[in-house]
Amino acid sequence: MVAMPRFGTIGLCLMAALAVTEAAAAAEGLPMPVKHYGELCQHSGGSITVDTNGAGPFMTQCSWPDQGRTECKVTADEVSVCAIRCESPACLKANPDHLNPSWPLAGGPGAPAQTQAN
Repeated sequence: MVAMPRFGTIGLCLMAALAVTEAAAAAEGLPMPVKHYGELCQHSGGSITVDTNGAGPFMTQCSWPDQGRTECKVTADEVSVCAIRCESPACLKANPDHLNPSWPLAGGPGAPAQTQAN
């Protein structure tokens, strides 16, 4: 067995930690604060709208021109569940399950197509 220098071990640990952090940042999950969802929407090239009805849960939408939009239920200032309404083949490919959309949580129309685990 070959002994690994201390620097090599620290470097490997740091690389592994960064890989986990990047994977977590690449696809965030719900629920999340409305403000953060809006930031992800805008970062993915979308525009956010909020429909407050005065009492109880309300809805928010993230829209991408000619691509589609998410429609999300908001409770207690958190986006809890979303569905996506696609208008383009790219949207359909990146979001095969309309009740579990990857946009904007893992990017948007400008992001590489997401791969789905079977």
